[in-house]
Amino acid sequence: MEIFRRIDSASSAADAIVLTLGRTAQGEVLAMVDWPARGQVPPGRVGPLAVPEALKLARARREEGGFAEIAVKLPAENLWRAEWGVLRPEAEGLSAEEAYELASATEASRDA
Repeated sequence: MEIFRRIDSASSAADAIVLTLGRTAQGEVLAMVDWPARGQVPPGRVGPLAVPEALKLARARREEGGFAEIAVKLPAENLWRAEWGVLRPEAEGLSAEEAYELASATEASRDA
């Protein structure tokens, strides 16, 4: 299961793809995907998209640009669904195993 870090502001995720979730008036949860310029990847913003589609795009941009992670910004905890992955609070940080997994995935994407 993929692990994502919940953030309060994009400034705390300078080396990340940021997924911002919100709910429409009809109750549908959608996401915006934002990323800064990095290497050959220009900055961008796409959305709103269904969350699975936004995650697919975020993963592709992460690999393309060698970003460290996908961070999640959401106004309410109840917007996140377990099927999308594990959401960790920003202050909690990662366990040693999770940090190793994240670092390993980052290095592998940079070597590709």
